[in-house]
Amino acid sequence: MRLINTTTLELREFIGQGIPPYAILSHTWGGEEVTFQDWQGALQGSLVKAGLAKIRGACAQALEDGLEYLWVDTNCIDKTSSAELSEAINSMFAWYRGSRVCYAYLVDVPDAVRLHENGGAFSRSRWFTRGWTLQELLAPMDVVFFAADWKRLGTRPELKVPLVRITGVPAEYLTGAKPIWMASIARRMSWMSKRVTTRTEDMAYSMLGIFDIHMPLIYGEGPRAFLRLQEEILKSTDDQSILCWEWDRCYVDDSWASVLAPCPAVFLHAGHYIPTAWDDKAEAVPYGISNVGVSIRLPLVPTANPSMFLAVLDVRPEWMLGDWDADLPYTHQLCIPLQRGRIYRRLPFPNRPFLLHMAMVVQESSIHVMAREISPGVQRGYISTRQEQSALFGLPAFRVGLLVVFGAQVPRVEVVYSSYSCDLLETRGIMTFSFPATRQESICAAAVLRLRFKDGHESFILLAAQVNEGTDKHPTPRIYCQVVPMDRDSGNATSQLVADVSSPSFQINQDVDFSSDGAVTVALGGAITNSYGGREVVRVVHVVYKDRDRCELLWESAEFPSSLVPGIEPTSASYSRSE
Repeated sequence: MRLINTTTLELREFIGQGIPPYAILSHTWGGEEVTFQDWQGALQGSLVKAGLAKIRGACAQALEDGLEYLWVDTNCIDKTSSAELSEAINSMFAWYRGSRVCYAYLVDVPDAVRLHENGGAFSRSRWFTRGWTLQELLAPMDVVFFAADWKRLGTRPELKVPLVRITGVPAEYLTGAKPIWMASIARRMSWMSKRVTTRTEDMAYSMLGIFDIHMPLIYGEGPRAFLRLQEEILKSTDDQSILCWEWDRCYVDDSWASVLAPCPAVFLHAGHYIPTAWDDKAEAVPYGISNVGVSIRLPLVPTANPSMFLAVLDVRPEWMLGDWDADLPYTHQLCIPLQRGRIYRRLPFPNRPFLLHMAMVVQESSIHVMAREISPGVQRGYISTRQEQSALFGLPAFRVGLLVVFGAQVPRVEVVYSSYSCDLLETRGIMTFSFPATRQESICAAAVLRLRFKDGHESFILLAAQVNEGTDKHPTPRIYCQVVPMDRDSGNATSQLVADVSSPSFQINQDVDFSSDGAVTVALGGAITNSYGGREVVRVVHVVYKDRDRCELLWESAEFPSSLVPGIEPTSASYSRSE
């Protein structure tokens, strides 16, 4: 480790335990940074570079703090040596952690600044947008922020309120009340989601210390560096929140199939996911990386699509620990959609993890899930919720997808009625409704599915979606679902449903916020005997992503033994029959 003598400005190399106390500089790179080569020969090459001023300023501050040495990443590393660069990047978190103090120099922040002002110069500083500065914020024992003229702005604890707002890092990790390793993988990834680096590979390399990972640097590998980072993380943790990323088409190509994320940006809304495996009631699930992908044993839930399963993860939203029943986190867990095959693949719909009751689980299986992305152009057959062009009207159309999920019995599914532009995929069970952007006041599409179970009983599902446009430039679809089990109704149920939904006056009375990147999931459990000895007659779970911060269990209707499901009151949901 090379250090700058703060008095003579000479570089000196230290090895092992002989490293003296030192300060360290955190900054953003500009166009004229002083290099290791510039620093040789009595600063001859560095005297004309603008980057020299902040090094001198940091040296002066270190002398004032009684520190003889300073480390700066621009001139203390010989970046012409790939071996030295790799060693330095793998050691950088430890170097920041070992410093007596870190000077966070914000070159774009003036002295007279309102630190707590949202949208002010401090909040808008480029320092908060760079990938490397995240570890420089978290690793040191002491961080002091300075303005462009080296006027002191405050320490990390003193500025924790604006820092929490700007960075998304909870206060307990900024103040040291909790070490960062106690944060879930998804949460730590979310801290990086809004940051950028000049080189693609550095998005992964700048997080090595945050996850306590060491791996070789391969500049030129591009996005594969982030996949390698996740593979290394999988080797050292059983935290399945690493799989809880959102399929955002701004960052994820349609050909992506890996269960691992393509970049940190897709973890933007994953900061509240925590592993259930950290609780005493949960059992840790071992998994790892092999030549065929991620090898893992997971509970699987079948869907009406025979090639699609929902994989239930040992992860839950942190907000479930609030006012909810104490046992609820152990009955509901997050799941992700996978395409069945010799090697399972991640599917884009639903586009983010959602809650599912554990009573839906049919089996646990040891599976292999793809870890590396596949070649572009591979067709996988899925449906998503997005705005697209309507061939009929030549105007934007709203496309709404609904996924039908089954419990222990997977029935035969047939469509007995469909209206408007309603498609049932060839794999059965994923319904899609398309709404043209017309000037009509109300557009409704609906379908009735007949489910024939192996034990002889039948059920009908009414799925409906409606757009009330009016004068709103961005109309919001409303979603409705009803299940009619035939063992409680007559054979006229289907004709009644068809008559209701085919009427021009059909209206959905339940308002549901529905965004263009949301998803609605309908989960149906057949007649099963569970470990509690009770019989699940029929069950529906309606999950809606009400906002971008979390998915919400909107309502649940079930016939369970009271010991199986804690008290969850379903909200009212109905449709209006035509008179």
